[in-house]
Amino acid sequence: MEFFGKHRLHPHPEHGPDSLKSVEVEVSRQGDAVILTYAVKFADSVIFPAFGQERRDNLWQGTCFELFIRPESRGYVELNLAPLSAWNAYSFADWRMGRRGFQLDREPQMIDSRLDDRKERFPNRYELDVLVSADILSLAPATASLTAVIEEEGGRISYWALAHPPGTPNFHHADCFVARLP
Repeated sequence: MEFFGKHRLHPHPEHGPDSLKSVEVEVSRQGDAVILTYAVKFADSVIFPAFGQERRDNLWQGTCFELFIRPESRGYVELNLAPLSAWNAYSFADWRMGRRGFQLDREPQMIDSRLDDRKERFPNRYELDVLVSADILSLAPATASLTAVIEEEGGRISYWALAHPPGTPNFHHADCFVARLP
């Protein structure tokens, strides 16, 4: 599967949603940037964090969209992207080992569809557009994983990915890295 294009994420079989219909991600390249558009259908039960534009830890504990890139060399990079522009980036030396902050050339720029001309579509459709500097492409050739953690009213958390490993949700697992970044 190619990294660029439109992808439908699958809910984890044991940790699916209450009322969400789908989560999709479209990945494209625009000049010197990569654009990720995460779209959630039937988002009326989603709990959106109220973080401002800042680099922040533990975004994955609530609604958060993610990108993992694993170069052919050892290690991988994780980007966490939350509604209203909070973000973080980490590099790992190996599977969940040696985590440290990853420095991007530019902070990701995000547009929350609840705040622009698409707001009339909400709650039937929610979108988060993320512009990431193309320096992440310097990790290629690589494999990638596109994922989402969605918290709904009532405390339900669903885990969405291109592919899931057996057992509990684990986006760091090698089985999740199914998109090819040439």
